[in-house]
Amino acid sequence: MKKRDHILFLIARRIWRLFPRAPRVRFWVWWGNIFPYQKITYKGKVLSWGRDRTAAYELLFPTAPLGKTILDVGCHTGFYCFEAASRGAKYCLGIDMDERRIAKGRVLVLQEEISNIDLVAADVRQYEFQRPFDIVLCLNLLQHMGTIDRIDELLTHLHQVAIERLILIVPLTTAPKLAYEYAFRDNIPYVLLSEKYFRARYGENVQVLTLPSFCYGPNRAAVIVNKVVIPSGA
Repeated sequence: MKKRDHILFLIARRIWRLFPRAPRVRFWVWWGNIFPYQKITYKGKVLSWGRDRTAAYELLFPTAPLGKTILDVGCHTGFYCFEAASRGAKYCLGIDMDERRIAKGRVLVLQEEISNIDLVAADVRQYEFQRPFDIVLCLNLLQHMGTIDRIDELLTHLHQVAIERLILIVPLTTAPKLAYEYAFRDNIPYVLLSEKYFRARYGENVQVLTLPSFCYGPNRAAVIVNKVVIPSGA
């Protein structure tokens, strides 16, 4: 996104937040029904219309995940699973607490007769994994965990099940001297983490990359935790 476009986006966002919360909530409910959170494609075929997350996918997967196993925690309807499977992943498992989202994704899996994608409605904190995964995704979920203790617990759980790397997308705190802070966004409680938090937790094994605003909104970062050295071009 160009600098001018980014400035216009921030101005529009500030004006939007001047409106009372009730009509804003009604708008987002309507918008979510009209234009869903994820556009689902499989091998170039559009299975379900929605917001295109391809740009974010390509930032997280600069090379095709050929032969890899993928876990996506908080997968919504499963965009990243469908996309990774389209590009050569061996097996993809998506988990989300919302049974309606998972049901929509499962319909598409059955419709296309896709054998290497499973979608499960479950609380990941209570889910017992039967296998590790090469790459584990946890995107735009941590800020909704409620407390830093729950975040620590979930990250420990996901780090243990990841073989090669753990990939996160999080909104960062604007107070970088803090490891984390509790805040409200549109009256919704958030736990905002900082680069300092991830550096303290993972040391030199972590990369923190600022995402373009058009991916998921302003001040979002992709946090990549490497567990093994990935050869160049892999």
